[in-house]
Amino acid sequence: MVHKFDPRRTDFEPYGLSCTKWQSTAMPRPNRHNEIELNFLPVSELHYLIGGRRLDVPRGTLSAFWAAIPHQSIPPIDDGTYYVATIPLNQFLQFDLPETFVQALLGGHVLMAPMDRVIPDGVARFESWTRDLIPRSSTILAAAAIHELQAMLLRFWSAIGHNSLSPSPHTALPATNASAVERMAAYIALHHSEPLTVDQISNAVGLAGGYAMSLFRKVFGQTMVECLLQHRLAHAQRLLISTDRQIVDLAFEAGFGSLSRFNAAFKQHCGCSPREYRNRHRNAGTM
Repeated sequence: MVHKFDPRRTDFEPYGLSCTKWQSTAMPRPNRHNEIELNFLPVSELHYLIGGRRLDVPRGTLSAFWAAIPHQSIPPIDDGTYYVATIPLNQFLQFDLPETFVQALLGGHVLMAPMDRVIPDGVARFESWTRDLIPRSSTILAAAAIHELQAMLLRFWSAIGHNSLSPSPHTALPATNASAVERMAAYIALHHSEPLTVDQISNAVGLAGGYAMSLFRKVFGQTMVECLLQHRLAHAQRLLISTDRQIVDLAFEAGFGSLSRFNAAFKQHCGCSPREYRNRHRNAGTM
């Protein structure tokens, strides 16, 4: 299935963890969603307005950016298709990528590298992800795709850092284009495992607390506290599945101030206890 942008789509409606093939078309308006977006253009070029700045992406290029920044494909349009992978921000932050890489994306940079310097089989890899990252796919194949995405991102960052042939390995957007609400979301994402208050978050972007809370909710459809909890739960879920650590230890690492608070929040939002969640996913992986 080949996708096209739906202009009726609401801002920050999530795509989730996905990989799909898209038709090159001019978008009638910018899109925004709180995921890291990867674009791979095997045979066509793509021209973007990202944060109000034009960006030309050559064919054969892998690009990445934080899609909370307004982005819109514009003419001229090649008659071709390309691949789009989206990674929810909280999941991307659990990939244990270099801090400089994460900071570059959340700081509004658009990163690009020739795909043949990242992995040699880009088309085959993205095609497999279009099959593996769908709801009815095998849990094991989906897990494999996630690990492959993480590995590709590490190779991507390495290719950017060692690409001496390109005078500009990444394109930075002016700081003003990362709006206050986007900077709040980035601050929460980067500091979710630390003790945080609304005042700390709003002060970090130079806004009054009440206005910051109202603005954040208007844009994201959730409060800062709800967003913070979402990141902490995602962090804990990853540790529950991938480690054998004591539940109390991982609760504190994820940013929860007490085990009782963690257990209550986990059961309310995940529908089971942390121990049940760990057992359920461990058993699913061995079937």
